[in-house]
Amino acid sequence: MNGTENSIESNQKKRAKEIIEKFFHQITEGCGTQDCHNPNCASNPNFKPVPKNQAAVLAIKLAQNKAVLCDSMNSNSKSKIDDDNDDIVTSKSSSAINLRDSSASSSRNLASSLEEALKAVRNTDPKSTDNQKFFINEEKIQSLIQKCKENYKKISNDRMDTDDLISDQKEIKSCYEPLFDLINKVFSSYQALSKSFQFEANNIIMSSTMPCIPPFNIDFNAIRRSYSSLFSIIGLGSELESVFNQALYPLCVSINLQLKKNIEEEEINKILHAILVVNELPILENPSYMDKCCKEFYSILTQLPVQASAKIVRMWSKWNADELRIFLYKAQQFITLEVVTKNMDLPNDDDENEDDEESETSPKKILYKNDGIIGAVNYIRFIYYASLLGGRVDPERQIKKEREMEIEDESNLDRNGYQGNLYEESSDMVYFADPLQEELKIRPIDCRQSKIPNDEFINETLNQFIDVQYDYVEYTKQMKYLERAELEAKSESKIKSCFSFLANPFFVTLSKKNLGLFYDNKIKMMRERRFNIMISILEGRMPTPYFKIRLNRQNILSEALNLIELQEQENPAELRKQLFVEFENEQAIDQGGVSKEFFQLAIDELLNKGYTFFQLDEKSKYYWFTPCTIESQPEFKLVGILFGIAIYNNVLLDVQFPPVFFRKLMGKIGTFEDLALSHPFIFNSGL
Repeated sequence: MNGTENSIESNQKKRAKEIIEKFFHQITEGCGTQDCHNPNCASNPNFKPVPKNQAAVLAIKLAQNKAVLCDSMNSNSKSKIDDDNDDIVTSKSSSAINLRDSSASSSRNLASSLEEALKAVRNTDPKSTDNQKFFINEEKIQSLIQKCKENYKKISNDRMDTDDLISDQKEIKSCYEPLFDLINKVFSSYQALSKSFQFEANNIIMSSTMPCIPPFNIDFNAIRRSYSSLFSIIGLGSELESVFNQALYPLCVSINLQLKKNIEEEEINKILHAILVVNELPILENPSYMDKCCKEFYSILTQLPVQASAKIVRMWSKWNADELRIFLYKAQQFITLEVVTKNMDLPNDDDENEDDEESETSPKKILYKNDGIIGAVNYIRFIYYASLLGGRVDPERQIKKEREMEIEDESNLDRNGYQGNLYEESSDMVYFADPLQEELKIRPIDCRQSKIPNDEFINETLNQFIDVQYDYVEYTKQMKYLERAELEAKSESKIKSCFSFLANPFFVTLSKKNLGLFYDNKIKMMRERRFNIMISILEGRMPTPYFKIRLNRQNILSEALNLIELQEQENPAELRKQLFVEFENEQAIDQGGVSKEFFQLAIDELLNKGYTFFQLDEKSKYYWFTPCTIESQPEFKLVGILFGIAIYNNVLLDVQFPPVFFRKLMGKIGTFEDLALSHPFIFNSGL
């Protein structure tokens, strides 16, 4: 059995090497066909030559993506090539023997096969150089720039009798070739970048706006000064951008390959160092290079482990808000350009039967399969948590006490718990917090004032194209994967395979969140309805799929509270059904409008018809509990249930409560600072 497995693994590596070698020779030498139309062939007139080491990494990427080989590069048919590529990418065995161990390790064999093939291809070039020997820093760049300038000045003085601009441009390129070569070698290898722009032992002067914390040792001031010096050289802007662009693509590919393997923390730190150095590049803000560099760069971030992501967030949390805004606006610009250039169709949230997933302009096909957009949202997620972590957070002692109270409340619920039906307890979705949030030990509710206002994280352009119905399905999948990871301690690879915008609420508009809540409640109602029908059939009685109430318009609130109290005592699970309201002596059928009218009349009576539940603060325009109320505590509970039924049935209530009201619902402890919005007169008087 072991011999067969070794044979299969050997064949996989051999096929990987053969396919990648063909792509490598196609990129470096071409297929020999004049004016070849293959964009990945050196015989194509529009193809830009790349160094041998970059060509090797590019060949791996083409093999993974099942790109087309030129006919002359392969004696077999195109279908045979595609089959071989499928074997390599999916790592499936062609053997008739069903080996579970082999299939389970196929994804791991892919990475090792590609790595060995890459080494084999590089070894075919006797002049290939190990980029790990190189590094770059400010002193090296400045020295090299100065030498190149002197060289160009000398050539210019020797040739004063010509005004040929083309010749001058070629001379500039040739004079700065050593600089281009160094950039190419360093920025195409994360190993080389990890040794670059480090603090000197005798010169650790950190920026007050961009401090660096362990495990990083990066001189961000030197990086920005170096980039500024490079891109300020007259006549070299486009050439430098081209050099960086050619180097960054294989860099991102190699990092992606590394992150798919189980690597040591030291290697992860090197990758993070390289990512942070590249992140400072000015060309990432250039729209003309966004599709080439940014997409690959942002896609790396989706592969980072949670612990590695937390390291970046903790460092950025020490940075100035203006520095973080540079990164935020850069990512927002990329997302906006990706959206507007795809000519997507606007989603139809009202049409439940519409299935446009196969359409090329469908948001489902573009947004959720675009690694660049998903990576950019993840990048903004890092900035969001950095903004929270570096903002004004509640005292640690208060947060600790709140967590203890939360645990105590949960244990009390377990002992005296809510007696709903069994179906409800087993089928409702469990909501899990963001793993990065758990790693950082920070919750948005714990932050009173973030470094960057929350509305700056919302991309209005992309929100127009979010299909909330589809996104909610993806969100439920993501929660299921998180639940499995929690219970079975599985790897994060499956969690990352699902993406939803609703799982990133900081990025989504209020209207989209409200629609997501509507779908969540609608599914719960449908579950409750099916369960009720099943029980009714078993018990031989008529099903009651709705929570139906019949009211007199003359006494709406008191009758509604009495009916809710009765139902809450007898069968609280009925409250989870869809509300159906009828008014006495009226023939209207409730399709949503009657329920909205009921809540409008009930809230108006609650606030303005002699009840003492709430009173309005004239200065803040918020409602708060009446200090000397004549209402009982059970009546307050019924009013709270009434509010809950309204939200559950997707009805918005015209009543404004201060932020501390919702903080208390989330288990927060009220402080004197909360009075600033709820009771500004008391807060300003200092009483």
